[in-house]
Amino acid sequence: MPEVPFRKLFLFLVPIILQGSVWGSPSCASEREYQLREGRCCSKCPPGHYMVNRCTPIKDTECRPCREGVAYNANWNTRYQCQPCRQCVGVLAYRSTCSLTADAVCTCRAGLFCANEDCLLCLSPLARDSALKKPYARPSRRQSRKLKSTKTLRPPKKKGKHRGSLRKRQIQQQLHLSTL
Repeated sequence: MPEVPFRKLFLFLVPIILQGSVWGSPSCASEREYQLREGRCCSKCPPGHYMVNRCTPIKDTECRPCREGVAYNANWNTRYQCQPCRQCVGVLAYRSTCSLTADAVCTCRAGLFCANEDCLLCLSPLARDSALKKPYARPSRRQSRKLKSTKTLRPPKKKGKHRGSLRKRQIQQQLHLSTL
């Protein structure tokens, strides 16, 4: 007699277990898939693409390619847009250009050196040597509080006639210099 309730329980639980309702939903491959609330596994967009429409219970994710040389996505993703490519301008030069799957890598022009790994700033040889000799000194708590409490970094604007009279003097000086 005890076998009948066990058998009924077994027959009741097997379909539920096979659907994944008891032990959790189906496991999606984390790198290439994401999971809908309903439990369906959906495709992520491949590197070099962005998501146009999320998947639905009846349709998979819709993806489009990034614009070559303008934007990229390096990994499988669910982003609605591509990441903008880094621009190497001024004293920066391209070590490698932007592709659909990788950002541009910048380096400093001849005679200059990168200040950090990302090469966000270029230094002259003299500045680089002094930076290497002089380690960064972390500000004390008191100094950092003073820095945080500073409201403006530029001098206050001059008001009223003082600003206008200064401008008049500058124009007069320019006119005087041009007549010489």
